Amino acid sequence: YGYIRLINYQRLTRIAKEADCTIVLSKITGVFVTEETSLLTVYHDQEDFEDPSSRFRGCFTIGNEPLEDQDFLFSVQKINEITLRSISPGINDPNTAIHCLKMTGVLLSHLADLEHGWLLGRQDEHASAVDSPVVAAFELIDFEKIIDQSFAQVVHYGRQDRSVVLAVIKALGIIMERATYRNRQIIMVFIDYIWDKLPDDLKSGHDLRL
Repeated sequence: YGYIRLINYQRLTRIAKEADCTIVLSKITGVFVTEETSLLTVYHDQEDFEDPSSRFRGCFTIGNEPLEDQDFLFSVQKINEITLRSISPGINDPNTAIHCLKMTGVLLSHLADLEHGWLLGRQDEHASAVDSPVVAAFELIDFEKIIDQSFAQVVHYGRQDRSVVLAVIKALGIIMERATYRNRQIIMVFIDYIWDKLPDDLKSGHDLRL
C-alpha cells in the first residue's frame, strides 16, 4: 500500500497490445492505494484469454509518500495545508493564507485549459484514430475534484473571515482567466457553493460591495 509515484503508460499499452485486450486505468499519480484497490480493468473477447495481470506490477511505483516532481497536485496539496494552518484559531495568520491562495490560483491556472479526459493508447500509434482501435485508456484529470480539494476546506474553516473569502474568489478568478468554457462553468458552480456557505452578515452592505 502507499501512494502511486510513477505509472509506466508505455509499458501498459505494450502489454495490452501483446495480450490483445483493452485496459482502462482510472488512477493517477498521487492516489493512495492498498492491496485491495483495483488499479485497472481488463476487457477482452477471447475464450482462451491469458490473463496479463502478473505483468502489471512492474508498471507502477508505489511509495510511502507521493513524489513532488512527479505529482503536480502534491505541491498544491502542501500549499493547501499551509493555508489551513494559517487560518486555524491557534495561528490566525490570514496574510499567509492569502498569499498561499494566490499561489494556488496561479498553479491551478496551468490546468484550467485541460478538460476532464483520458490519454488513449492505440494498437498502431502511427495510424489515425479511425483506423487504429484503442487498447489502453488512462485517466488524466478531473478539474472539478481538483477545485473542490483545493478550496472547499478553506471555505469551510475561513468563511467567517472576509479577507480569506475574497482571496479564494480572486484565486478562482486567476484560474478562470485560462479556463475552458466547461471548466469556467465548474468554477461558477463552486462560487455558488461559496455563496451558500457564507454567513449572512457578509452578504450585505460594505462586505458585499467588496
